[in-house]
Amino acid sequence: MCTLTAHRLGLPDRSALWLAMNRDESRTRAAEIPPAITEPPGAPRVLAPRDGAAGGTWIGVNDRGLIAALLNLYPDGIAPEAPRATVTRGALVDRALTAATVDEACAAIAAEVRVGRYSPFRLALVSLDGGRLITWTGFDVVREDALEDPHDRAWVFLTSSSWRSPEVLPWREEKFRAWRDAGAEHIGPVPSFHLWQPEGREEWAPLVAREKSVTRSLTKIEIDRTRGEAAMAYWRDPTAAGGAPSAIVELGLRG
Repeated sequence: MCTLTAHRLGLPDRSALWLAMNRDESRTRAAEIPPAITEPPGAPRVLAPRDGAAGGTWIGVNDRGLIAALLNLYPDGIAPEAPRATVTRGALVDRALTAATVDEACAAIAAEVRVGRYSPFRLALVSLDGGRLITWTGFDVVREDALEDPHDRAWVFLTSSSWRSPEVLPWREEKFRAWRDAGAEHIGPVPSFHLWQPEGREEWAPLVAREKSVTRSLTKIEIDRTRGEAAMAYWRDPTAAGGAPSAIVELGLRG
């Protein structure tokens, strides 16, 4: 379960973009590790938080200005269950970020994924020059699609839910469009949609609260080609995301 929004993707002026993501997880899962920069040998430098249980990550950006963000994909009650996975999906973000471009990242993921290795997922690959959405159902082949709202090329919206997904997903999308069309209000640096939890809809909201799961963190990445940098702001407690982030880390771009 997660919710992702991105802005400025696809505009003629491709000098900057931001992407924000709520991470929804089990209340009992190990605490996340705040963002830090790693330097894989022979690959771009990567800025990412880390999962405290499996060691992978759900979101990251590299020094080529490539963002990768992972959302779990859940059966809709019709599709069959995928075979049990042997590798954490969080490893896919790291694999994608060894690439310099969206196209290279797509090729790397397509070569990596096979039946029984990863559970179903959607992986958003975003850069100043465009984006792709990789979808894996656990069977068949990896699907690649353009990552843009067909009605407004400046925006991207993705969400997932393990609970009542046929109802929750279109409800969230409708609320996102209403928020966007009303001016896309921010609270400080945070898109207010990511903090929205209306009374009586806590289980449905982008800022989710359920008996066994909750929005565990909020991450916002900003890329600015003019300044030549990517910055990641991370809120360990998303209910406090109207205030100062728990961490802000900057990564210089190259290439």
